[in-house]
Amino acid sequence: MALIMLIFMPGMYNSKKWNTLIYAVSILVFVLSFAGLRDQILSVTEST
Repeated sequence: MALIMLIFMPGMYNSKKWNTLIYAVSILVFVLSFAGLRDQILSVTEST
């Protein structure tokens, strides 16, 4: 969502530092969420 907002409303934050930080954090959260879903980290089932 943050990436879409920055792409379509680039003037939202005038500081390039903030824009870069938001891009980096957004990509990091996406990658970690995707990895967590793929590995099903929160799924705790015991196999017997």
